[in-house]
Amino acid sequence: MNALRLLPFIAVVLALSGCFGGDDIGSAGGPDRYPNATPDPSNPDTNPVPVDPGTTPDPGDDSDPDDDSDPDDGSTPDDGSDPDDGSDPDDGSNPDDGSDPDDGSNPDDGSDPDGGTNPPPVVTPQGNLYWPTTPGVRWYYNDGAITAAFSGTTTLGNQTLANLQYSNGLVDYVLSESTILGYGGSQYSMTNPSDGTLYQIDIRLAQAQSIFVTRATNYSGRAVMQVQPLNLNVRSLPYNGRITPLGISTLDAGELGMLPAVGMRVMLNPGGRLGDAVVIAYPSLSPLLQRRTTDLWFAPGVGLVQRKDGNAVYSLTSADGIQQPLVFQYTAGTSNFPPPSQVQVNGEVLTSNDWAAQVLYHTNPTGWLQVSFDGTGSWRAQISNLSSTVGLHAATVRMTRADVVADVPVILRVR
Repeated sequence: MNALRLLPFIAVVLALSGCFGGDDIGSAGGPDRYPNATPDPSNPDTNPVPVDPGTTPDPGDDSDPDDDSDPDDGSTPDDGSDPDDGSDPDDGSNPDDGSDPDDGSNPDDGSDPDGGTNPPPVVTPQGNLYWPTTPGVRWYYNDGAITAAFSGTTTLGNQTLANLQYSNGLVDYVLSESTILGYGGSQYSMTNPSDGTLYQIDIRLAQAQSIFVTRATNYSGRAVMQVQPLNLNVRSLPYNGRITPLGISTLDAGELGMLPAVGMRVMLNPGGRLGDAVVIAYPSLSPLLQRRTTDLWFAPGVGLVQRKDGNAVYSLTSADGIQQPLVFQYTAGTSNFPPPSQVQVNGEVLTSNDWAAQVLYHTNPTGWLQVSFDGTGSWRAQISNLSSTVGLHAATVRMTRADVVADVPVILRVR
């Protein structure tokens, strides 16, 4: 599956908060936003399908046979008279049941029956739900004209931020943890309008600023600013700004489909109220300390699906490392359940019952999603109750088979 690509942010770091005006994003941002990331215990269909290992395979030491009576020594069969299959003893050629060896090749070798180990332990997807930092994820914008991926880290005070690096040289410093989404600055290019000189500007805030807010919120602080080719290093640059929620919209995310996304407008004013003093000390900064306004739209489990910097619009068209999300929508108070949706991995419908399914809830409430292998001969996800509050709710359906693990994002929008 292809994937997302991001673009330079502004210089503001963010910490999840939760709901947006009339279109609430659910309980995102609260400390209980990730309720243990475990399946709903009251819903048996969300528990992993057990892998049947059959009987315990022989330890491979020729001491105890499968029935714990006589040793598999190649001479005397298990029951002391006739071999299990009525013809051949357990001599290493035919398995005890006379059909196929436990692992499909060698009998009684003490390995795993049928090649099936228990599913690997569940590891919660890395980073924040709205901006995952799981290794291997790459976002593609405007049909691949710009790509973005996390690489490396930057330290701000006692915080460690991930560097989101774009193919056009931009870098955003992002704080992305389970209950926190913040932005700590950017490295970007800017042309001096007075003489046409191209400058590289790097602004790192004193700390990550919260980006998800329920109402318009002001912020301020001091940043470190470096400017090339001036070879200028400002150790204490004042700044201020404002973050404004834009509500929830359904946006075209290219190969990932139409996705509900939460919007935030981030305004950063480098120099802040003390900007004049900074300009006096560094006259060359005067044309570079321009107010920057960026609109950002995040889809749960996917990341940044749209970004608008001034007149430039960047739209997600694909992403590597992210399965196509399942999207459910309904109006609060309705009695009609949305239709079930088939679970897909790499664009293919899962029609084999040897997968194990597990639901990891990322926003409250839990228990609203059910996944099962149904009579259609495929895995399907469906809403199990209609009591969710207005806003966005999200989960991950983890599909496991042997050593293959695929996380499928699920987005529920209640209008």
